[in-house]
Formats: sequence, C-alpha cells, structure tokens
Amino acid sequence: MSTRVTLIGNEGFLIEAGPARILIDAFYGAIPGLASASALSAHSIEKADLILVTHAHWDHFQATEVADVANRTGATVVGPAAVVNELRRKAWPERSRGLPAEKLVKLEPVSARQGFALSEKAHLSLGERSSAVRRTGEGASGASGTLTPALSPRERGGTATVTAFRTFHAMGHNSYLVETPGFRFFHDGDNEDTRRIDASALGRLDALLIGPWQGSGWVEFIEKLSPARWFLMHLSEEELDQHEAGAFLPDLCGHVPLPDRLVVLRPGQSFAFD
Repeated sequence: MSTRVTLIGNEGFLIEAGPARILIDAFYGAIPGLASASALSAHSIEKADLILVTHAHWDHFQATEVADVANRTGATVVGPAAVVNELRRKAWPERSRGLPAEKLVKLEPVSARQGFALSEKAHLSLGERSSAVRRTGEGASGASGTLTPALSPRERGGTATVTAFRTFHAMGHNSYLVETPGFRFFHDGDNEDTRRIDASALGRLDALLIGPWQGSGWVEFIEKLSPARWFLMHLSEEELDQHEAGAFLPDLCGHVPLPDRLVVLRPGQSFAFD
C-alpha cells in the first residue's frame, strides 16, 4: 500500500494511507516566526475521512474550518474535550450547521501526575456516513469505542485505530498513535516531555511526527522508537532556512538521531512511502 505524507504547515499534516485521508492539526492560525502559514485552505479539501486535533490552541485548531471540512466531506473528528465541546457549541455562520454528534469522538485520557501518560482508544470505520460511537469497554489506561459504518468496506475510507495519550503541554493535550491497515504513525503534538510516554506501547512505527522541543528528550525518544522515518515539525520559515543551510539541528542537539531516516518538509511538500 502506498502512503503519502504532506506537510500542510506548522504541525498540520495530510496522511494518505491507501483509501484513508487523515488530517492532523490541519486547520490553524499562523503566527509569524512561530507557526508557518498553511499551504492548504479548508475550502480546497474535497475528501477527508478523519480529522485529528491535538489541542485547542490557536496554532493547532480553528473550529469553523474543522466543522466546514467535516460537514462537506463526512469526516469524523477526534479531539480532546476542549476541542469537541467547542465544535458542539460553536455559533456557526448562516446556512452552515454544527457537526452531528456521531461525527465527534472525544478522547480525554486521565492526566497522570507521575509515571507514563495514560491513554484512551477508539476503533473507527471511516466513510461519509456512519453511526454513533459505541463504547465497548473501559480500563485503567482508557476506553475503547467502535464506530459502526453505514457503507460497505469498498465504499468506506478504510479503518483506523486511534490511541490518544494525555501528554504534557496545555490542559487537554493529546498525542496520537494512528494505526491503519499497512501504516502506523505517531503524532507527538506539542508534547514537552517524551520521557513520559511508554515507547513499548507505540510499537513499530512507519512514521514519527515530532517537534524538537528543548528539554523534552526528543533525541533519545527517536532513537528508542527507531521509526522507519521521522518528520520534523513545528519549524518556522527561518528555522527551515537554517536547516537547509545545515545549521539548525547541529545547533540544537549534540547529535542528530537517525539522520538517514529524517524528513524535513516545507509547507505543501510531500514524502511518499513505497
């Protein structure tokens, strides 16, 4: 199965894995010098199966754009409580509508004061029409839910298992492990402490999407996980220029982890997995 990873900008990505089209932190507000402008407008999205939002900060989440894309494409939206609640209560523009409850999946793991980050999981069938999420069980590390499809497998956008880890940045911040048939990736969001994630819970990764937060332990985390490819994210245009000049990472860390597996994209650029 071929997979394409496209950087939309900042920490926003489009993952095209087989029939599935997955967007993560794709609709956001740009911040000069911090969050690069988006290369993809909400109005240009014609197909989407799943939209993930890590947290409700301006440079990761714009509720009106998320709702517009989800309503037009039938995509399911997954996010923490702050994101889902905003989408539920938003006063939408004239002739628009809020998202139906069955298209919103709230993943709100418990915050752990010590030890590894706790998680919550949902098993999703992706397609334009679907029934409500049905919770099938609950445990110490979170709950599982099933989204039952109304379309045949041939018509759907495939399946995905999404595990949200309650990681450490703002209140209500999720990092996501996403598993589709043939492709597994982890989006770390703005996580400020990778040492609080149990690497063994992530397993084999085709792609790791991670920001180089100082003090987060990101170098050791990459080496421990040993993904097939790792993508650097949350870089400003100036930092991207520095990277292309060979200066950014050497100035940031003692050594570059797994340099032969590193992928750095500018907004709008893609990397294809064969």
